[in-house]
Amino acid sequence: MEGRLTGPEVGVYRLTLAAGEALHITVDQRGVDLVAELRDPGGQPLVSVDSPNGDQGLERLFFVARGGGSYGLVIRSFGGKGGRFAIHRDSWPAHDLDHWRAEACRMVSEADADAALPGTSFRRAAVRRYVNAIALWRRTEEVYQQALTETKLGKVLYSLGELRRSAEHLQHAMTLLNGLGITAQDAALLNDSGMAYERLGELDRARTAFEKARESARRRGDRREETVSINNLGILAQDQGNPWRALSLLDEALAGWHSLGDTPGEAATLHNLGTLYTGLGQLPEARDALAEALKRYRLTGRKRDEAASLMALGWVRFLQGDVLGARAELSRSLSLRREVGDRRGEAVSLDRLGTLSRENRELDRALKEYRQALAILAESDDTQSRARVLSNLGETLTMQGAPISGRLCQTEALQLLASSRQPSAEAYVRFRRARAARAVGDLNAAWKDMQEAIPRLEAIRERAVNDDFRMTYLDSVHEQYEMTVDLLMELHTREPQSGFDRRALEMADRARARGLLDLVQQARARHANEHLAADKGRLRRLDEELRSAERRIAGWLERGGGEAMQEQEEARIQSLLRQRDKLLVEMEGAAGNPRLSAQLLSAADIQRQLLGPDTVLLFYALGERRSFVWAVSQSKIESAVLPPRELLEAGAIRLHALLARSALGATKAQAELTGRELSRLLLGKVAHLLVGQRLAIVPDGALAYIPFGALPDPAVAGVPLLVRHEVVVVPSAAVLAAIRARAATRPAAPRLLAVVADPVFGRDDPRLQQDRASTGPAERDQPTAPLFRSARSLGLTGLARLPFTGQEAASILALVPPRERFAATGFAASPILLSGDRLKEFRIVHLATHALVHPDTPDLSGVVLSRVDEHGRPQPGFFRSYQIFSLRLPADLVVLSGCRTGLGQRLNGEGLVGLSQSFFHAGASRLLVSLWDVNDRATASLMAKFYREMLVDRRSPAAALRAAQLAQRQDPQWSASSHWAGFVLQGEWR
Repeated sequence: MEGRLTGPEVGVYRLTLAAGEALHITVDQRGVDLVAELRDPGGQPLVSVDSPNGDQGLERLFFVARGGGSYGLVIRSFGGKGGRFAIHRDSWPAHDLDHWRAEACRMVSEADADAALPGTSFRRAAVRRYVNAIALWRRTEEVYQQALTETKLGKVLYSLGELRRSAEHLQHAMTLLNGLGITAQDAALLNDSGMAYERLGELDRARTAFEKARESARRRGDRREETVSINNLGILAQDQGNPWRALSLLDEALAGWHSLGDTPGEAATLHNLGTLYTGLGQLPEARDALAEALKRYRLTGRKRDEAASLMALGWVRFLQGDVLGARAELSRSLSLRREVGDRRGEAVSLDRLGTLSRENRELDRALKEYRQALAILAESDDTQSRARVLSNLGETLTMQGAPISGRLCQTEALQLLASSRQPSAEAYVRFRRARAARAVGDLNAAWKDMQEAIPRLEAIRERAVNDDFRMTYLDSVHEQYEMTVDLLMELHTREPQSGFDRRALEMADRARARGLLDLVQQARARHANEHLAADKGRLRRLDEELRSAERRIAGWLERGGGEAMQEQEEARIQSLLRQRDKLLVEMEGAAGNPRLSAQLLSAADIQRQLLGPDTVLLFYALGERRSFVWAVSQSKIESAVLPPRELLEAGAIRLHALLARSALGATKAQAELTGRELSRLLLGKVAHLLVGQRLAIVPDGALAYIPFGALPDPAVAGVPLLVRHEVVVVPSAAVLAAIRARAATRPAAPRLLAVVADPVFGRDDPRLQQDRASTGPAERDQPTAPLFRSARSLGLTGLARLPFTGQEAASILALVPPRERFAATGFAASPILLSGDRLKEFRIVHLATHALVHPDTPDLSGVVLSRVDEHGRPQPGFFRSYQIFSLRLPADLVVLSGCRTGLGQRLNGEGLVGLSQSFFHAGASRLLVSLWDVNDRATASLMAKFYREMLVDRRSPAAALRAAQLAQRQDPQWSASSHWAGFVLQGEWR
């Protein structure tokens, strides 16, 4: 009998049965997942069947009537979807086998009902019934029914945390089905068993299962199960420390769910993306992804999954410093999980709440929550979760003053992780065990653990999806590097002749500016791939899409309104930038240039390769308990202990603010007082090593805000350090070595100087001979969207012309013969100029314009160029960091003569991430940048002096900057520190 359902309707069919008659109903599902239910003559449910075979295959119902009468067969679709089906009925006088089949069918029906109820006791009852039903199916040789019931049993065992049994039953179900020639469910069974193996920590077996599932689903054209396997492979890649691979797979899965219109699937992958971003330290992206996941879960009523996303969001809130909001969301997650009977989820929420309590120094509460979580996990064989909670418990015990117990917990956690191949988890547990070992005085054991942990962390960083992620990941694990440095310096105190202070210096440099080091090294490989025509075409298309998105935002902004559309386009811009990063990585690999591993330096390498007899490297490493400085010369290395990070950074930030306003009399006095104290703290213990030396400063944290040349000289009262020393800033020793290696392999640019200055920012500029009243509303002078966002974030309401930049350009150009120079001012100072190849011909590139440096999102930083052409037509005037990043600009020196061009997002281990990284990647060997809002007239005066010293008197850039700043300081008009100290030289000093 053929049938059809349209949407949520049900089909009801009458069946007349005699007492003792056996009934076998077969429902052939044809693209719709059906549930078949038999009701007695009074309308009460007797038995229902819903096999785990999706919308294909057979639903089979077995029954033996105890009494005669008219029975009802109800057919309904799972999820309210319509479709076609066929029903076949057989009946005959019942025999023993029929009773056994009917009993097995009834047990499965009751087990299904139990499994759907919240609470562990119901699921355990379901397990017992499924096991008994399987025995009966085996007895009646109903292999197909046995396989389907084992599939259900495997899923319930998974939810109970009995992962080994789950995987065994799922694999056996597939073997039985394959023996019948049925392969339609292979992908689903492989995906489910792979998830069990993953939680068991058997990640290689999990990957094999997921890859086989994807292959099987592709052969059958099963797009849904293929997407499930891609999503699972993404989670696995994250567990195995390959976030680049994870993000690529999860993006692919998200697109798959979207094309299928599968809202729960989209929610699951968004949740996974959120946890991935969290692990990489990309908290705004994590919050957005998890909020979208939560919204979709609530729409579909999936409380168990809603609880998971609530927990993940609570954790992001905690990482962002919102402790109260974090506890509220984690508590809601715990309540939901208890409501739906999700015992493993309950344990995970308790674990997160324990960590929140621990970080809030509520140690007794944390111990109670961790122990509750472990008691629940004792019911399961989920080794990953148990290892995590054990490690958290051990860390809390160490903090509470019981490091021996804490160390034992970490060791047990490591044993659980031994076979899982999860470098990130193992590294973190080793770090904690090292901390416990150090607390009991076993420094050598602590150092041994950290020697194992650090390489694992760096292997993950090497695989990060793009350069921003590599930097933020290193920021998220900086605590491990910091503890290792402090540990080595403690070992140095015990064994001063063993070279531990040198190892500490090497570790500090290893942690410093690694993202920038990668950029400098990979620039050569990236530019070498420009012959890949197909990839270049893809890159051009992505760039055009980016420009189009920004033009659309600008249009909405000019016309007013369109906020929702602006947000959508901004999200699209972020997605396109991510695609662009991945394409560049693919281009490197296709050309045989994989990402280059950072070349690290030993202390002896730093002395021999980087330093001359006239230079001392001052390397700073800030720590929570104490900080350190190493003074490195060709002949010796000395180290000193400094105050903790909090004290030094507070002084640096205060001095930065005071110097920027030092033209005011009262502020000048405060700046001098603060500077003397900070100089004493930072330089006092190494002052005897600085006499007659150039100072190459490797700052840490907020020390990057300080122009060290303006600090009072600890050896000579009343004068700044600059009077007796050249001062240059170096991101790290390894970065400097990489810059030198790159410069040594390329020919010098043929011409000397290119100047880009005094752009036209708007139609009110007097250089534009046009009646502004004639322009329509769509042509109002508004900043383009990315420019507007960056300006708004920096508190700027408009972009005024910088009139003295034209004078600055003229005075500089006058020092250079016409054939050696190039000038682009006014309308010619356009983004088209920067995006072309013109500037790569010059050894010095000078940009005198506004630069907007976004404090949180480096991609939104950039330089502002002409925003209208000579006819008043608007043009994109904001040249962003990612565009600078892609330039080929092999300049010896790039001067960014604007406000705050040396600032940016502050990341542990990277310093200030902003325009500097992009220009170093583009090829610059040195940068001259500013640390605060500079007066354009004072800057024009300083730059004229700087170029005269460099081009006429033939001084090096470092020496020329020192001479120019000293001359500016002697000029009564510009003697305040704000007018001469704000510019610093970064990179090469030779």
